[in-house]
Amino acid sequence: MKQNQQGFTLIELMIVVAIIGILAAIAIPSYRDYTARAQVSEAVNLTAAFKTPLAEVYQTQGSIPTGIKITSLGTTTSGKYVEKVVLKRDSDNTVTFTATMRNATPAAADIRDKTLDLKTTDGGSNWTCGKGATKGLDTKHLPSGCK
Repeated sequence: MKQNQQGFTLIELMIVVAIIGILAAIAIPSYRDYTARAQVSEAVNLTAAFKTPLAEVYQTQGSIPTGIKITSLGTTTSGKYVEKVVLKRDSDNTVTFTATMRNATPAAADIRDKTLDLKTTDGGSNWTCGKGATKGLDTKHLPSGCK
């Protein structure tokens, strides 16, 4: 009487484990980058709350006042991953919001203590975002709208 093979051989199981290992080696770094980019998007969302009040100041006064403070625009300046948002009026009507990421958990290790700048030169009608001047984020961690 002939006995049929039942189950998997050891080599088949080893091949499956190797394939899973290769997929995990590729997926985990991509997942970390995706998570960091999602956390950086909080900085963009926090600064979005300041854009309308800033544009109103510009429309009302015709320019951005030299001594404008972020507290005068209202709203929240920190979040779960963002330590602080700072407003700086560079020259003429150039305004920069600099969001600094937290330097501890829950922020991803790759973005800790890094900065993201959002800048306008026309009183808030058009914004550009990118890496901060000193401790800028890696390009791969910028939200898709900032690349």
